This record gives sequence, structure tokens and C-alpha cells, in this order.
Amino acid sequence: MATATARAAPHQLRSLDRMGIFSRAEADTAQSDAQQAWDAGDDIHVVEIRPRTKRINDRSRPLPDVARALESIESVGWQLDRHTFVGTNATLCAIFRRP
Repeated sequence: MATATARAAPHQLRSLDRMGIFSRAEADTAQSDAQQAWDAGDDIHVVEIRPRTKRINDRSRPLPDVARALESIESVGWQLDRHTFVGTNATLCAIFRRP
């Protein structure tokens, strides 16, 4: 997957999976990537987040690492437009747009 965000490719996909461990450092990376896309003038910013969880079979569980990532991206100015969870590992694909 490419990691650079360019004006010509506002739909750039950036994976925020760090071997299943999403920490404050990764949230900072998410914010930095979001800021780069914002500064580049992109209209859309797409990210993929694989949350850390030990309780895969639970029907309901908190995902604070996902919340941390979404908050860090929205703090730049992006607004969450659409999202979906895919696969059995609850990978989140989120599309952000400028307000």
C-alpha cells in the first residue's frame, strides 16, 4: 500500500494496523497522515484501522483504540462520512471528507 497522499489521489488508503496493537503513537501517526492529506488539499481521506482486541467472539465490546484514531483524525478538521467493518477481525474502513 502506498503511504503518500497526493492531490491526484484523494482516495489514498492508509493502513493503521501495527500488528494488532494501536497505541497513542499510532493515533499520532493517524493525525499526522490526516494533516498531510488536509494540507495537500485532498477532499477525501480514507483509512483502515484494525482494532486491538482479545475478545473476538464478544457480541459487544468497547474499541477505545478505534475511538482514539477517529478523534485524532477529526481533530485535524476531517469529518467521518462513511465507515464499515470488514472481515472477522473487525477492520474498520473509514472515509473522511472536508466539512
